[in-house]
Amino acid sequence: MLNSRKLLDITEKFLPILGFILLFYLLYTIDLSRVEYTISRMNPLFFLLSGALLLLKIPLSVYKWYMLAKSQGVEVRYPKMFRFYMMAHFYSVITPGGLGSYIRVKYLYDEGKELGGSVSNVVIDGMVEMVNLSVLAIFSTVLLFSVRLELLIPILFFLATSALPLLLLMRKKLGSRFAKKILLMVVPSKYRGLFERGTESLFSKPPSLKIFLASVVLSLFTWLICFTQIYLLMLAFGENISLFGTISVWSIAVSISFLPITIGGLGVREWLMVVLSRRYGIAATASLSISLMGYV
Repeated sequence: MLNSRKLLDITEKFLPILGFILLFYLLYTIDLSRVEYTISRMNPLFFLLSGALLLLKIPLSVYKWYMLAKSQGVEVRYPKMFRFYMMAHFYSVITPGGLGSYIRVKYLYDEGKELGGSVSNVVIDGMVEMVNLSVLAIFSTVLLFSVRLELLIPILFFLATSALPLLLLMRKKLGSRFAKKILLMVVPSKYRGLFERGTESLFSKPPSLKIFLASVVLSLFTWLICFTQIYLLMLAFGENISLFGTISVWSIAVSISFLPITIGGLGVREWLMVVLSRRYGIAATASLSISLMGYV
């Protein structure tokens, strides 16, 4: 009989493969040649417009991170943070749940910043993005996909696991008490001194409320740019769907695919796009093609 450790190891190895299985199944049932044909018929103008929005989205995303870092005393020059962001984005695409983006902690630490402050900064920046996305996904599910309320289970889990660390890091006293009373119990005694010093720097300097709220607004704006990119891809494939409809489908699909199940959400996002887009009469080939183009 398998013990819990072996079962966990098997699960960790199998889950990333699940995404590839889902993707290959979709490609098999839909027919890869039809997907290739659909992409070849794409309107290049809308595709280029969608890609051009990256020139706005990426600098704003980096500035949001830079703004939070400056407020927390872990500031690095903007051009260097831009480079760190781009490298981390690559790792986020090839890791489950986009966890590779947290390599930014190492980049900040290598620049001589405190480890605790670096962790706090990167986690806050990432969790602001995730909370905004999950809230949009919840509204989309309740308002437009009420027949599929089971989708709320993974989305609410995603929201909880994003909001909790954000709350603890923003509320200095609460976070410090949680770390010392709860987490300290599972830390071996010989490492407790190091852990306590680490938690002090982790919770020592959250961003100001003004900067935090500005980052939330900026995050919502960058998500709107992202949704507009997908909307333009929808138009590129000749699909008749509103921007609001695009937001609903994409926010649900992406939020669930961010759960650390498969590499970069591959397969999960495509399957959800195919299923949810049916509400708007979008063919499976177009939905799959649009989702795949979203990785570009």
